[in-house]
Amino acid sequence: MPPPERLHALFLEVAKAIGTYRLSYRAAFRYGMAKAVPKIAHPLLVAFTRKDRVFPLFERAAALNPRAERAEMPGFETPAACAETAAILRRFLDAP
Repeated sequence: MPPPERLHALFLEVAKAIGTYRLSYRAAFRYGMAKAVPKIAHPLLVAFTRKDRVFPLFERAAALNPRAERAEMPGFETPAACAETAAILRRFLDAP
């Protein structure tokens, strides 16, 4: 479990968006990913953490586009995990 300070920060982020938080999840699950992802011609990173609710779909999502890079990120629960996740994202964003 994250330390109390981290839980407090996470709670505050959710509380700030309490009126619209559900909309992003609704949009994500209604979006026709299977039709859209194969059309992406730009660099694409499919990234999940094992704790993501949609982690079971990781391989299926990545397989939708053969040009997609895959990354299993450690998440944000500890400073070390944050640093590693940031490094994964930075490597992708800094790639030519």
